Amino acid sequence: MINTLSILIPTYNNVCVELVKSLQAQASLLYSSSDSLSSSSHFEYEILVADDGSTDETLAHLKDYEKKDPRIIIINKKNEGVAQYAKAAGQDTASGDYIMLFDHDDQISHDAIENAINALSKNPDSDAVSMLVKTYYADGRVRNTYNLFEKISNLDNFKSVSIKGTDAYQLTVGRYDFHFRGLISKDKFKAISFRFPEKLVNGDEIIERQIFKSLDKIISCKGIYHHYIYDNSSAKSYNLKKTDFVKTDIILREIFKKDGVYENRKEIFEFVAYKNLTSAIKVYHHYEKKIQGKEKDFYKRRLKEGFIKIEKKTLLKQYKGISKWYNYILCSSFFTIFWFYKIKG
Repeated sequence: MINTLSILIPTYNNVCVELVKSLQAQASLLYSSSDSLSSSSHFEYEILVADDGSTDETLAHLKDYEKKDPRIIIINKKNEGVAQYAKAAGQDTASGDYIMLFDHDDQISHDAIENAINALSKNPDSDAVSMLVKTYYADGRVRNTYNLFEKISNLDNFKSVSIKGTDAYQLTVGRYDFHFRGLISKDKFKAISFRFPEKLVNGDEIIERQIFKSLDKIISCKGIYHHYIYDNSSAKSYNLKKTDFVKTDIILREIFKKDGVYENRKEIFEFVAYKNLTSAIKVYHHYEKKIQGKEKDFYKRRLKEGFIKIEKKTLLKQYKGISKWYNYILCSSFFTIFWFYKIKG
């Protein structure tokens, strides 16, 4: 049974007051009409917005809105360069039985929270509920819709599915396109801090997978989470942070091997890691003239480490014909692949 819900929204230079109002309206309906819930006699909520050191008027606007409702909590923290530390600040503060992590530029269907809570009420052995995740490109075109790990095309044929956390964890190997959006029990959500020791732009990928692994059972509900992909996001931007993906792959490979989930999905993992590496090498050469000294050496060492860690045999057997020989040559040495993309431009 869920009696309290914390909704956590990390933000940076984005006055997400309209989003807060929308979420507040949904939660308030449940607060004022607990009869709509299957087994909850009383429902409380809080909405936490973790401002990650915004440099515009975001914090001032959020602070003004905070005064209107004690259930709106604004967390003001210094920007530390990566979004997962803002998530960690909210993670530390959240007090609800269940916690929902929300991107500041996303939306949900009008009944999403109610659907999620009802699903948990009917499945008390579950410690997480996933909404349907409908992903859009920046221009509004739909990219895909997932019911947990199952891609669906017709929402009218929705059927709730369930999966063990360990099985969900294994299915994330080699995938960066899966986004869990829903409610997770406080004990599981707070057990593994988003304050990952190394500042990586996608370090939350590591933490979210560890949270998955700890879950006993995940179910899905019909509420829809609308997730938008923007080219100016830190993970999508064309800058040297792209090399963080290489480091994340190095760390995840070690974790997956240790946990025994690497072997069954090593082909897709190495293929994605290779794509991330070549993309990062291209970015490095694009910015090479703007960096120097220790910074330049740092990024080059990271790229070289990423290349060394890739399991070449596993990767190359996925290619056929000319493509196989082309990539065989590129993978012959770091010097070869590094200079190939420098010359290619």
